[in-house]
Amino acid sequence: MGMLATLVTIAAMCGASRTDAADLQGLVNEALTGGPATSLDCQRAIVEMLGRRAESASGVVAGGEDVSVKDLDPARAQDELATDAPVARFFEVDGRGPEPIRVSAPLAAESGEVEVYRRVSRGLYVRLGDAPRKLGGRVWFTADRPGRFIVRTVDEYSSPTLDAKFLDFGPSSSEPEAKAEWRLYPLYPELVAGPVPVVLIHGMGATRWGEFAHWAAYSPDAAAFRAAFQLWDFDHPASGVNAAIGFSALYPGFEESIAAYLARFLAEATSEGVESGGVRYYFPEGAYAIVTHSLGGLKARAFLHNYPEHAERVAAVVTIAAPHTGSPWGTPEWLR
Repeated sequence: MGMLATLVTIAAMCGASRTDAADLQGLVNEALTGGPATSLDCQRAIVEMLGRRAESASGVVAGGEDVSVKDLDPARAQDELATDAPVARFFEVDGRGPEPIRVSAPLAAESGEVEVYRRVSRGLYVRLGDAPRKLGGRVWFTADRPGRFIVRTVDEYSSPTLDAKFLDFGPSSSEPEAKAEWRLYPLYPELVAGPVPVVLIHGMGATRWGEFAHWAAYSPDAAAFRAAFQLWDFDHPASGVNAAIGFSALYPGFEESIAAYLARFLAEATSEGVESGGVRYYFPEGAYAIVTHSLGGLKARAFLHNYPEHAERVAAVVTIAAPHTGSPWGTPEWLR
């Protein structure tokens, strides 16, 4: 009893209000007389009074020096990123160092893998380098500085990262094994089965052609497209991969570049075919088109520059939001 009373006095001397001290004294009395309060409740009250713990209305808890936490609307993050990837939590944590801020947030009971991103600026979110931990129905992580964070859970129906997958600045490898998931394959080959192939090249992160391919396969408005074209997705996710685009064949690592991989995949698909759903599909030898998004436009330029035999075959190139005149993403650290 004497020790707890001393802690109440210390908390009050450190700036806690009379009401806070009275609340803590009430918890102490309950814990000592067999009431509903426990010693853990008393400990939480003390660290909150000392500014070492804060909790938001939704149950997000932050621990550190002079910490505070505030819930934000997850829809705001989704709107900024223009993504359908579900955001479970969006919140702001404040505090001061030098020790890191410890954060935990409640999760749905059936949630799968968890990812945590820090907001750097509007539309720019960077995944934390240290993987979060799941324990006791919550996700736990440490932040080296205050900021706004989003937490999302991944299930079998969602992609493993946000659409802005290129914001994962974790360790990457230039070894061929890092590109094991790279491939060129037909999309809805039984439905989109016209004679002219369209090669889809995505931007910095991973393939984003799902909605477009679904439109091409099922929309009544795409009937003419289906009759004229077939779709081939050059899927080359960038997470964990260090690969040059391939602007110059003189670069020592050119054979491991994105442009070189596309050339090899096209050659293999033409001579050996690609199996999908138990059926082997071959890439036609005649003319074809290329459709790109964002950085994919630069990848297409590098590919056609270094493989003139393909440039002679390509009848059209469509680039959507390609940074042909440059982009700050060329040096993403500037944006921090």
